[in-house]
Amino acid sequence: MNGVQGKTAIVPLIALLAMTQIYAFHWGVVTPDTVEQYGQALTGQYADWHPPVTAWLWHLLLKFRVGSAGIFLFDVLLYWLGIGCLALAAQRRSGTAWAILIVAIGALPIPFGQMGSLLKDPLLTALCLLASGLIAVRRSRWYAVPLLIVASATRFNAIFATLPILMGLLPDGAIATWKRMAVSAMAGTVLLVGLSWLVNVVMLEPHRSEPIFSLINFDLGGIAAHGGGNPYPSMTVEETRALTHECYDPRLYNPADSDRCNSVEDRLVDFAHAHRQSAVSIWLQAVSAHPFAYIGHRIAHINWNWRFFVSCVPDDAVYMMSEPNDLGLTFTPNRATRWVVNAARVIAWSPLGRPATWLAVAAGLMLISESLASRRLIRMLAFSALGYGGAYAVVSVAPDMRYNLWTMVAAMIAAVIASADIRAGARPDRGALITAAALLLCVIAIEIAGLAYGAEI
Repeated sequence: MNGVQGKTAIVPLIALLAMTQIYAFHWGVVTPDTVEQYGQALTGQYADWHPPVTAWLWHLLLKFRVGSAGIFLFDVLLYWLGIGCLALAAQRRSGTAWAILIVAIGALPIPFGQMGSLLKDPLLTALCLLASGLIAVRRSRWYAVPLLIVASATRFNAIFATLPILMGLLPDGAIATWKRMAVSAMAGTVLLVGLSWLVNVVMLEPHRSEPIFSLINFDLGGIAAHGGGNPYPSMTVEETRALTHECYDPRLYNPADSDRCNSVEDRLVDFAHAHRQSAVSIWLQAVSAHPFAYIGHRIAHINWNWRFFVSCVPDDAVYMMSEPNDLGLTFTPNRATRWVVNAARVIAWSPLGRPATWLAVAAGLMLISESLASRRLIRMLAFSALGYGGAYAVVSVAPDMRYNLWTMVAAMIAAVIASADIRAGARPDRGALITAAALLLCVIAIEIAGLAYGAEI
C-alpha cells in the first residue's frame, strides 16, 4: 500500500474511532474533581488544589458552549491529532501496517476510555501525544513547545514527562555530549517550570490551599506505620499510633474519607502555620530521622501505583460515574461505554494493563535503542515514560490508573516504533536485547505471582 493509500486508510479509521469515543463518553465522565474544576471554570476564580490551568482552559472553551462538551471535544481532538501524527510518521518510515498499530494503541480500552474523563491526566496525555507527534513528523515541530508548556502546568510532576519530549526537539549538537545534555536539560527545566509557574501562580492568581500537605501527611503516616515512631510534630505518640492504625493504607491516606482522619492533615497545617514551619522542612526532618521507614512506606505504595506485586487490581481502569452536583454536569453511560469499561477491566488484570509492565518495556527500549534508526524518537518516548512513571515513587498519594496513563501510552508507542525498526533489519546488541527481555519477563512473572498467591507487600 503506497503513501496516499495509507493515508486514505488511516484518516477514516481515526475519524471513526474519534466518533465512537464521542458517542461512548459524551460529554465526559463526571468525577468529584471534574465538578470542582468546572465550578472554577464558571466563575473564573481558581484554587491551587488542582493546577488551575485545566480550569482556565475550560473557562475559555465555555465561551463556545456552556457545559462539558467543549473541554471533552478539545481533549479528544488533541488525542487523535497526536495519534494521527505519530501514525503518519510511522507510515512514512515503516509502512501502513505499523501506522495502523499506532492507531490501535489509541483504540485500546484503557487509554480510549480514560480519555472520556474530564481530568488533568487525560489532558496531559493528549498534549504530550500531539507534541510527540509534531516532533515525529518534523512539520511545524516547534509548535510542540507551547503544548509542552501547557502540559507542564497540568501537574506539578509533569516536568518528568515533558522535559524528555522537549529534549527531543533539540538538534543533535545540543545533546552530543553528557555536558551539553545536562546544560540543555537544565535550560529546558527552567523554561518549563518557570512558564508553568507564571501561568498557574502569577497569571491565574489561585487561592492558595497548600496541597503539598496532602503528600507530607501521607508520608508521615507511612513513616509511622512502618516503625518510624512519631513523625508528627502536631500529635502525641498515642494519637499518632491510634490514627495511623485507623487512617493509613499503603494505597492512600484516609480511604474511607472520615472526618476523624481528615483532621490529621488539618492539625498538621495548623501546627506548621503556628510554628512558622514549611511543609518541606517538616518532611525533611521526618525522612532524615526515619529513612528506612520512609523507604518501606514508599515501596509499599509504589507497588500499588505500578500494580506490580498485588493480590487484586483497583477497579479504576476506566471511570463510569456521574458525581451529583448542582452545576448541570451529568454523564449517562450507554452500551458502548459499558463495553469499553468491561474490556478495560479485563485488560487491567493482565500484564498489558499494568504500569509496571510498560515501565519495564521503556527501560528495555533504552537499553536496545542505540542501533535503531528511530532511536531519538524511541528514547524520547521511553525516557518520558520512565521519568513520569518513576517520579510517582516519590510524589504519589494514590494508586489511580489515570496517573500512569501517559507512561503506558508512551511506552506502547515507543515499542511499536522500535519493533518496526527491528523488522526493517536493525540488529540491537544481543546482550542488551537479552537483558531487556529478561527484565520484562521477570516483571510479568512477578505480576502473575501476586495474583496467583494473593500476596502483597
